Amino acid sequence: MADDSATSGAQRQELEEQYSPSRWSRRGDADYVISEHVRFAKEESERVCAQLPPLETARVGPGPRQLVDLFVGPQLPGECPFLVYVHGGYWQELSRELSAYCVRPLHGAGIAVAVVGYDLAPQVNVLDIVEQIQAAVEFVLNFAQKRGSRGVWVCGHSAGAHLSAWLLSPWLDRLGAATRRLLRGLVLVSGVYRLAPLVPTYVNHALRLTRETADSVSPALAAFQLSPDSKDSIKNMRILVAIGQHDSPAFHEQSREYSKILRGICDHVEYLEVADMDHFSVVENLHKEDYILTKKIIAMIKSSNN
Repeated sequence: MADDSATSGAQRQELEEQYSPSRWSRRGDADYVISEHVRFAKEESERVCAQLPPLETARVGPGPRQLVDLFVGPQLPGECPFLVYVHGGYWQELSRELSAYCVRPLHGAGIAVAVVGYDLAPQVNVLDIVEQIQAAVEFVLNFAQKRGSRGVWVCGHSAGAHLSAWLLSPWLDRLGAATRRLLRGLVLVSGVYRLAPLVPTYVNHALRLTRETADSVSPALAAFQLSPDSKDSIKNMRILVAIGQHDSPAFHEQSREYSKILRGICDHVEYLEVADMDHFSVVENLHKEDYILTKKIIAMIKSSNN
């Protein structure tokens, strides 16, 4: 059971407000924003799957949701780069089936996309999910390497940004040198990198984190005890930390803090506040070719793979 005895009622209320992203949107009330996000994600993902069906759906672990949809059109050459997309939902909602909305502009730019699924809390805990994402990304790295790909990037939103950040860990040391070099960068969008503030909130009902376990799965507190080769890989990665203008102050602070930490271990870290976007629209708009974050992601991948 989560330990929140040190948190007063007023503190708990403030944390719940800060870590309820839908309450900060200017598009409508919380229920409307969430329902609209699910509606959009479902409709756009179904449209993508009808027009650009995945080459295959690969099982990457024993969990029921441990599947990866590989959107690799026949016109994409073997050396094309990959973007792995990890959905959010506070580790307990959403799915890969609702997360293909980013595929079309990337595919049009010559980038293959792998949309990752993972099991959800409370059936599994956060550390289990971290390990599932690592297994999925390792699968995509091996798949891309066999095709002759020039590089693999990982983009995560909200809880998916937290999960993507955990790739900067001793997990890298398990990879072969060539596979490790293939992981070229991360795009972390509206993430949570320090989990202790969630412990006294409703978010933790399914997660069941204590303050100790929350710290143990917080990328902002990770020691990054890596081999010299893995440290070199991280140092040379390109990382974009992005957040919507209308996300909460707590989410802004989390992103600013983590980008500063990353600058201590990586040479190429960019922080981007996306104007007029909230916690959900900041990724919904990835279906548009002319959206600033779409263009930024494509430009980063292209420049890194030339």
